[in-house]
Amino acid sequence: MLRAQFVRSVRPFSSSATALAPKAVAKGFKKDNDGKKQRKTTGSFRMFQDHVNAGQFNKKAPQLVLPALEHHIEANTVVTYTQLQKQRLSQVGAFKKDQFHELFSSPITLVRDETKQIEALVHNSFKTSSKENRVCLLGERGIGKSTLLAQAQALIVENPDAVMLPISYGVKLVDGSNDYWFDAKLGTYVQPMYLKTLLDKIEYANKQSLAKLKLSKEYTIEGASKTRAATKFSTENTLLDLVKSKIDARHRGQVLQILIDELLLQQSAPVFITVDNFGSIISSPNSAYRNVENKPIAIEELQLTKTLLDFISGEKSFQKGGVILATSSDDKPTITLKAGLGLVKPDPYTKKELYDATLASRLAGVKPLELAKLSKENVTKLVEKYVEAQIFRKDELEQNTVEQLINQKYVISGNGNPLELIRSVAMHL
Repeated sequence: MLRAQFVRSVRPFSSSATALAPKAVAKGFKKDNDGKKQRKTTGSFRMFQDHVNAGQFNKKAPQLVLPALEHHIEANTVVTYTQLQKQRLSQVGAFKKDQFHELFSSPITLVRDETKQIEALVHNSFKTSSKENRVCLLGERGIGKSTLLAQAQALIVENPDAVMLPISYGVKLVDGSNDYWFDAKLGTYVQPMYLKTLLDKIEYANKQSLAKLKLSKEYTIEGASKTRAATKFSTENTLLDLVKSKIDARHRGQVLQILIDELLLQQSAPVFITVDNFGSIISSPNSAYRNVENKPIAIEELQLTKTLLDFISGEKSFQKGGVILATSSDDKPTITLKAGLGLVKPDPYTKKELYDATLASRLAGVKPLELAKLSKENVTKLVEKYVEAQIFRKDELEQNTVEQLINQKYVISGNGNPLELIRSVAMHL
């Protein structure tokens, strides 16, 4: 069903349904140039969404002439990202597979009223502490929470001094999918493989800014064994040297701790923590991980989630910076999040699995930002660009005026849900 829907568009992802099917190579034998039989590969398989995401179909799209997303741009403007923004956002995982970016030669986005609010917060974060700039993005499925988070990240990277600590999928911190061990020196559980990915993202997204910041004192991180030398850092080393260092996997938690401690001390660079799928972190006081006694490990015992909650609560604060959280409709629904944000008052008889007062208290001072549906004017701007990008079916364009298409898609999208709007165009039967 999904393949057929895409194939019927004016500018399909490929010329045939066969090309859209998941790639696979049959097993068996084939002859090489010498006539000898060679074993074929065991084959590879990608689901449709992954195939589309990796297929570079955006190269077939017409080039749209659009302004770049930058500070002070007017609301209700369709924009694209600068080359720097695209590079950084790709590195931190801001572009998701289900956002239809492959329909355009370069990802496009709409500047909304909420974008201007986030812009104001980012601007304020450049000169005030992160405790004063904490916000949580809320809204229904497909309303644009992850997109607004990406817009915030794009505005952040425009500041060459800014440092961004990005968590793309918060659920991966608590779902038990990562390796973990107890670091006695830190007194907390660390997740080495997740930390490797995170430190890589921090390095790629902040090379310019981290290279300007030198360590305030000397540090020594022990080797993996008695025969392996310890790694030493002097005051001549930068924070970039720290995150790039080849440390034993079990000691990556110490690298992160040094990085956080140093960022807390410095006064020049604004530091931003961005978290997507935040609701999955706050949905329960316990993670899916287990200790040696087979008891659940609390999220406050995991280094990463404990660090996040410290900054989210304002217990710790960067001298300049902000904390931007985004929820997801995939997160487990609980009252804890909305109660912590002051949006609901929990019933005293609410079950413990739905409401944890201690976790809710950690959200005190975080401002909720509820995303509204797109206005008719917003939909008009987007539909005009969809027509220009040749996403509509040819018969749809022949049978309707642009104004009629706008009216139809506005209604079909549930009166302005961004995800349903693009789906109604790209996946229309």
